[in-house]
Amino acid sequence: MFLPQLLDLESTFYRTVNLFLKPFIKAGFTSLGFVPAGAILVETKGRKSGKIRNVPLLVTHFGEFILVGTIRGQQSQWVKNLAANPDVRYWWSGRPHKAKAHLFARGVRRPEASELPPLARTVASTLEPLSNFVGGVFAILTPDARCETSQAA
Repeated sequence: MFLPQLLDLESTFYRTVNLFLKPFIKAGFTSLGFVPAGAILVETKGRKSGKIRNVPLLVTHFGEFILVGTIRGQQSQWVKNLAANPDVRYWWSGRPHKAKAHLFARGVRRPEASELPPLARTVASTLEPLSNFVGGVFAILTPDARCETSQAA
């Protein structure tokens, strides 16, 4: 009985923090250009509703790609939405960018090595065993001109 209440409390906490952070992230206050880490606002398309969902995520920026992850595994809604629709838009340094999300999660098709830049392949091959061991999930966002442009701001 206690666990469901704790999970509800956790969800409420994250929703509240996210509401506060979203405008700051979108404006670029959390992604300093000279630091390769920060926060981005990722816009995913809801897998059931089709609505645009905005989620702030901590990231590491590797120039040609961005690494995001969670130890909550596939419980996170953004993970489920990325699995259903990998075309995303994200806000970094106050500007929107289109990308394709390459998701590394149990039960999801592993991206082909040829789909990733060379450094991203190395990062993925290093993180995937650890992620599988702890039950975490990560995604590599790569620029993709083919992404949908109809996603709202």
